[in-house]
Amino acid sequence: MTTYGRDVLHQTAADVIAILKTIPEFRDSKIAVIGGLALWKYISKGRTTEVYRINFPLHFTNGPRPTGRATAGKEVNTALQDVDFIVNIDSAPHGVKNRLLALENSPFVQIAQTFFYQGLNGRRVQVDVTHRDSSPYLPEAAIKIKDVPQGEVPYISILDLIVFKIFSCGMRAQAQKRLLDASDAETLVLYQIEDEGSGIKLSAKQKEMVEPYIVDVVENGKKTEKWWRENLGL
Repeated sequence: MTTYGRDVLHQTAADVIAILKTIPEFRDSKIAVIGGLALWKYISKGRTTEVYRINFPLHFTNGPRPTGRATAGKEVNTALQDVDFIVNIDSAPHGVKNRLLALENSPFVQIAQTFFYQGLNGRRVQVDVTHRDSSPYLPEAAIKIKDVPQGEVPYISILDLIVFKIFSCGMRAQAQKRLLDASDAETLVLYQIEDEGSGIKLSAKQKEMVEPYIVDVVENGKKTEKWWRENLGL
């Protein structure tokens, strides 16, 4: 697995958006960056991940959710491997990827199930495209592709990212990703409360989205249900 620093991934995001602008049927659709790169925008030192020793299988698709807690040591991850977009394009993700692959001299390539952008420097960066229906909602930060200034990237807001991380923790099939989502959500909440000196004020819609999944961040993270409810204003 190849990982990259934030600057490389930010530039990749800007490059992909610039290419999407050239495709008429996509220009009026909205886009934003979510996921680990967005988290990195707010947590400048990178994601603090947990190195877990887990006593249940790491991969499962059906059946009951894993239970139990993991012990962990910390390491700071200052690199990521992909760029995650959310769009309101009806054909996403497959239709978007197929259209990009069909471009003349396309800088995109698909290897097995993984979709990559290959820049002029020869780096291959994984790109993921999520349809809004696979997420809690389309974040307010999403803007029309044609309106994104050259070289800039619309990032999901920190509050929406908290909501997305909690939602993802509850929806994931893979245990490792559930643990990571819970850790990311905790990190973002602590950043907003402690570093910014302000509490979390979620909208009614945001509260509705996180309420069913508080149990999941409790099971997969370090904080109690009381901590989550108090700090999210639930």
